[in-house]
Amino acid sequence: MAIARLHQHFTRTLLTLSLTSLIACGGGGGDNSPAPDTTPDAITFSALNNAEPNAVVASSPITISGINTAAPIVIVGGEYAIAGAAFTAAAGTISNGQTLVVRTTASDKTNTPKVTTITVGGVSATFTVTTLVDVTPAAFSFAPQTNAALNTEYTSAAITVSGIDVAVPVAITGGTYSINGGAFTQAAGTASAGQTISVKTTTGGATDTTHNAVLTVGGVTGTFAVSTVKDTTPPVAEFKFPTPYTMSEANSVKVRGTATDDNAITNVKVVVRSFKLDTPSTTLSTTEINAIPKAETNGVKDFSSWTVDVPLTALAENEIKVIATDDRNNTIELSNEKKVVIRQANVSSAFPDEVNQFKSIFAGLVIDRDAERNRLLVSEGRYDQIIAVDLATGQRTVFADSFENNEPFALAIDTISKRLFASSRGPLYEINIVDGSIVNAFETAPLNNYFDMVIETVNGQTNLVFVENVYLAPGKLAKFSLFNNELVIISDETKIPGLEDVFGFDIDLHNNRYLFASGGQADDIDKHAVIAVDRATGQHSVLSSNAVGTGPLFSGVLPEGYSAALIDIEVDQKRSRALVSEFPAKVFVVDLATGNRSMFTDLSYKNVGSESAKSFELYNMKIDADNDVLFGLDARRESVLLIDLETEERVIISKSQNNF
Repeated sequence: MAIARLHQHFTRTLLTLSLTSLIACGGGGGDNSPAPDTTPDAITFSALNNAEPNAVVASSPITISGINTAAPIVIVGGEYAIAGAAFTAAAGTISNGQTLVVRTTASDKTNTPKVTTITVGGVSATFTVTTLVDVTPAAFSFAPQTNAALNTEYTSAAITVSGIDVAVPVAITGGTYSINGGAFTQAAGTASAGQTISVKTTTGGATDTTHNAVLTVGGVTGTFAVSTVKDTTPPVAEFKFPTPYTMSEANSVKVRGTATDDNAITNVKVVVRSFKLDTPSTTLSTTEINAIPKAETNGVKDFSSWTVDVPLTALAENEIKVIATDDRNNTIELSNEKKVVIRQANVSSAFPDEVNQFKSIFAGLVIDRDAERNRLLVSEGRYDQIIAVDLATGQRTVFADSFENNEPFALAIDTISKRLFASSRGPLYEINIVDGSIVNAFETAPLNNYFDMVIETVNGQTNLVFVENVYLAPGKLAKFSLFNNELVIISDETKIPGLEDVFGFDIDLHNNRYLFASGGQADDIDKHAVIAVDRATGQHSVLSSNAVGTGPLFSGVLPEGYSAALIDIEVDQKRSRALVSEFPAKVFVVDLATGNRSMFTDLSYKNVGSESAKSFELYNMKIDADNDVLFGLDARRESVLLIDLETEERVIISKSQNNF
């Protein structure tokens, strides 16, 4: 039946569905939940670098996934925290979707990894924390060197570089360095742990000074300090003007000296004590005066040259000592042997005494500063003798007097052979410079009258050069070879401009020429001139005259009715000038480049009555370049003057009694 078949079909379908349902449910009547899954997806922690040693470092959080039930968790070498809970190292469980953070303590060493391993449901991951690389070495130092010698090289003991993990830069200032005993260098380099470094530096020339060689290794510095010996030496101070014993008629004298030291000099002063000549143990007065330095820059005083205006007690001996102090507080007071004494006296009196007084000095003057002697030699032609003047005392002695009425005039010393020569109205004399005896006499014809001569050396040969003095007429210029004793005429009387009535001349070495004070006593002032003669060509020219060069004019006929006269010239090479003395009482300064003239400081005598009494006649001059002073013969008062070329001050070295 149709109805029966439909029911039968429905019944079979229902049975089939029922069986299928039973199969899908695993059987009849049990738990229908899925199987547990505790194996998470792979887990990873990013490594962390440059951690500080012993720092507690946590990872970034990760989220656990891929499990359907709580999974076991264990950790080795650190701690973990789940979902922000407290950190723990104990075993535990973690569920799907929870966050996990790992924490560990970094190594206590630099550049060292620390690995923490965490395992979740059998899946492991590591969290690696590496400490930073150490590029800063351990502090190091060099033992200082004290009492080091000047201008000497010193090397430190070696230090060993430590505390770094990699090579680091090395640099130095103030010295050089050596790595592992290698060559010393100033160049930048690198050093590694365990290497040794030594440092070297050189001291300078100053005492009590520290020289630092600063070594820098990876930003850490160490200094090798080398200190030179302590300065316990006082400054050296001395007088340059005047000489040890002089005289002045003035009320004050400008004294000049020098002071030197390895370090700065902070003060120089003089102490002046006055006393009577016959009672030196009785002090009349004592004065202390600060010296004036040569210069002062930003508060630093230069006492390499100093001056003091010293007041003089009248008619007394004025003893002057100098005291110098350096910036280490070392002080020196000069001994009695180094003091200077200036006698203040009436200029008419003899000085230092009346023994062997000058009678007529106007021509010959030389400085004899041999190691065994310190004197001037002065000729007195009209009295056939040469007088020695002791520069320490001013005392006069007769040095030579065997000239057979030939009247010695000009003097010259050959410092190489130590020979003394004297011109005369007869022969040229060679004189034993020790005892004054005549060694030789040379013929100098056709020249027989000359008042000055100079020594020169050309191509290793030494010559005496002199010019003939002809009254109101030109003379010959000649040289006498000290090698073969031959006389050679350099230029004769026909050369223009002529060398007329010449009393004095000198050599201008810088310009390779002779300079002559020409014109002598001529009434024609156009003849009064400084004439130059080229040493190589013999050519004559005018350096300075009333028509050549600017400035004060040379004098002509004086009110007294006689002519002024140019009588000597001395070249001051240090100042590129010549000093020209004019009779009476004038000294001109002539510029060696331009011929322009100016006046030297007034050398007239002080504290005397009439202008005539103040006058001087400077007939012969000689420069002592070592002490920057000028010696001159005053024929008016029969005295030897000492003139300071720096200050133009004047004192008397030695003089005779006179009635001025």
